[in-house]
Amino acid sequence: MLSSVAIEKQRPAARWALFVVIGSVGLIAVIGLLLTVQAFASTLGNRGEPAAVVGGSAHTSFGFVTVTGVRALDDTHVVPGMFSGPGSIPIDKLAVQVEVTLANRTDHATPYSSDEFALRMGASGGLIKASEATFYSGTLRPGGMLAGQITFLVPRTAPAPLLQFSDPALANPIMIDLGPLPATNDSGHDHTDH
Repeated sequence: MLSSVAIEKQRPAARWALFVVIGSVGLIAVIGLLLTVQAFASTLGNRGEPAAVVGGSAHTSFGFVTVTGVRALDDTHVVPGMFSGPGSIPIDKLAVQVEVTLANRTDHATPYSSDEFALRMGASGGLIKASEATFYSGTLRPGGMLAGQITFLVPRTAPAPLLQFSDPALANPIMIDLGPLPATNDSGHDHTDH
């Protein structure tokens, strides 16, 4: 049988252990909450950091936007039906073709437009609007998807571009890192392995 003196000596140690356990659980909960809030804020606020890369989806107010492929063409890689022939792509330019998919995951129709896309040349560079697109504007039905291609004429010496998607319901545009553009005449190859 334990004496009352032995019991009194055990109580402070047990209390200390209890406080350590409760403090550890509380600290883990706070860290988890902070990480969750940070991830949520970065998805909604998009602090100017690339939200996705080629093959990854970026969340929008209505669902998501995905870049499924990127390729750069020069005048020696003219695609039939796109551009009119030799000389249609200026010698100092590349035609960057970006394949995108929009998906509406809401229960209401949402408008879309190819004008919502632009290329930002480098993290702080200027914007280039599309020169061609396989879609223009319309309405995406609930649960619907749209796949299309947007073409931009960019300087051959341009830094790695970011695709900018301006979702009217979000304060900041969504940025998707397209990776470096090819510097040689292998520009007819797809660059979807980022």
